[in-house]
Amino acid sequence: MAIPETTDHPAHARADTLITQFRQRHDHRLDPARKRWMPAIFGRPGNPSNAFVPRVARRFWEIGDRQMTRFLSNVQIDEIRVRLMRAGFPMNLKATHFAFVKWVLMVTFSLLLGTILPVLSLLTQGTIAEFNVTATTSLFGMLIGALYGFKAPDVWLAIRTRQRQMAIQLALP
Repeated sequence: MAIPETTDHPAHARADTLITQFRQRHDHRLDPARKRWMPAIFGRPGNPSNAFVPRVARRFWEIGDRQMTRFLSNVQIDEIRVRLMRAGFPMNLKATHFAFVKWVLMVTFSLLLGTILPVLSLLTQGTIAEFNVTATTSLFGMLIGALYGFKAPDVWLAIRTRQRQMAIQLALP
């Protein structure tokens, strides 16, 4: 299935904006050799939608949106939507996108901590305070990573909500 080049979906516009902002911030750091192949991966300035990364990111985002709609009840989606509304819908997030980000971060942090602990133990060979990783320690690291990954978006949303509430209070006479 071909992904259309232009859509009116806010997530697509947000992905294009993020990629353009990243390119503007980091383009001066690239050497000339890398500037030749970067447009093929990230797209050209002003039109990033035809490159590889925006197409894959857009497709990944659409699949996540569909999956979260299947797994969440309407009550859960409405609860997330209310929390996003209180925060002013940061980054044009929809409730299903926010839930998808939570699950992706949970899996990512879990795998990250689950693999970093054994690698750290192998690299240090137990020289740092006799730090030897067992399967239990690695599993515990994965559980802690999953907890942090799942709660991090909630903490971020609470911070954004407090910032918005403070801005509204300061704007009142």
